[in-house]
This record gives sequence, C-alpha cells and structure tokens, in this order.
Amino acid sequence: MCTNRVGQGIVLLVSSVGSSIVCVIISLALLSSAFTAALKKERAKRAEQRATPVELHHATATQTSLQDLLGPAKDSLIVNINTASAKELESLPNIGSSRAEQIIAHRPYTSVDELSQVKGVTPRVIDQLRPFVKTDGATERRSH
Repeated sequence: MCTNRVGQGIVLLVSSVGSSIVCVIISLALLSSAFTAALKKERAKRAEQRATPVELHHATATQTSLQDLLGPAKDSLIVNINTASAKELESLPNIGSSRAEQIIAHRPYTSVDELSQVKGVTPRVIDQLRPFVKTDGATERRSH
C-alpha cells in the first residue's frame, strides 16, 4: 500500500513537471510570435520614415518649380528684410523661426545676396526668396 502511494506521488510529480514544461514552451512560442510581430511593425515604420524625406523633397521641388514659373502669388508679402518682423520673415519660403531670428541678427543688408551670411541660406534659397524680399521701402502685399 505504501509503494502504491509512492508510485502515485511520483506520477503526480512527473505530470506536474511535464505540464510546467509544456506551459513554458507555449509561453516562449507566444512571446516569440509577439516579438516577431513587433519587429515587423518597427521595420515597416522605419521604412516609411526613410521614404518620407524623399517624398517631401519631391513635393518641395514641385512647389518651387511652380513658383518659378508663376512668380509670387497674388497678395503674398514682399518683405523688407531690414525692417520685417520675425513673423513676416517666417512667411517666406524656407524661413523658420530660427532663420528669421538669424536674419534679424545680421541686419542691415544692402542687397538680398547678403542673406548668404545667414547659416543655411544657400544661393538656391536666396534665388527662391528673391521674388519675396527687398532691402528698402516698406513691406507690402503683392497684387496683380
């Protein structure tokens, strides 16, 4: 009778250990699946982020070429870079708050080409700004 109980105890112990091992294996499989799904999602997100600057560059290039063809839009500002506020400067193409503050810091300008003194303002940017800026007179609205 005692051996019978020992046998039952061993069977119970083996089945408990076996079921624990099965649970560990199932848990690892589920974690692996979740990790793989998260990894795929992150890779897709990074691939989308890499594609975005190219698309943005294309959109900017298209906008610039239309601007070159048509010139400044009706009611756009023609800004005097020597007297314009930061907000007025920020209305210009390729000018954010940081560049606007740098433009103000480098005043006065005798020509639009002197904007090259401002960090990040390349000859290409100056050419894009040329229809919208001047160095004398008041800031005004362009009308056709």
